[in-house]
Amino acid sequence: MLLAWFDLGDADRVFVFFTKKFGKVAVKARGIRRPQAKLRSQIDFFRVVELELAEGRSFYALTGAVAKEVYSGLENDLQSASVAYFLLETLTKLLPDGAPQVASYHLLRGSLEALDKKYCEADVVRYFFLLSLWQILGWGLSWDRCASCRTELKEVCCLNLSEERIWCEKCATGRENLIRLNPGVGRDLSSGQLDILRSRQLSELEKDVLQKIVRHFRGKYFNEEMKSEEFMRFACGKSN
Repeated sequence: MLLAWFDLGDADRVFVFFTKKFGKVAVKARGIRRPQAKLRSQIDFFRVVELELAEGRSFYALTGAVAKEVYSGLENDLQSASVAYFLLETLTKLLPDGAPQVASYHLLRGSLEALDKKYCEADVVRYFFLLSLWQILGWGLSWDRCASCRTELKEVCCLNLSEERIWCEKCATGRENLIRLNPGVGRDLSSGQLDILRSRQLSELEKDVLQKIVRHFRGKYFNEEMKSEEFMRFACGKSN
């Protein structure tokens, strides 16, 4: 799947693909910017593409490409497309080159499917993708047990973002700067299970809490502004 690209020379282009087998790889396509280039029509965002590659000095060389699946529903939905571009740019920034990331690959495929087929609101897919990705990368929060007494978290948990710890209500007594949320919401959206998105409905309060969590980790792991965030603000008409 295409994450990003940049032009090289007069007619070449370097594509950054996210592959199931090799993870994130850079691929040089010679002459693909020429109007008559045969592979030009096969490669685009929001497609699953079967690639033929050859070893090169600095990049893999593209020798063949066939589009196998197209998430065509994103072409006519500006809000869903803006979130989809955000998912791609997030992976471009966070994932190392050349390291297999099978779970992250399936997470991206599932999230794009959810956006394409409108399983739920686009913002919910964004929360699902980010919380699940951080869980895969080992950065996620523990939604199962209280950080102090280790009892199972049930209906309400208390989260301190600066400490990145979650307590039961009893152990949270006297602590400051707490955010309250049903731990089931955190568990579901960190699970990476696509079926969750078919049935999960979020209240406005839950969305507000999740947005605070997203902002915290986003600022921690990549501080610079992303182009896709500007697109989301335009498409969604709000701050992200």
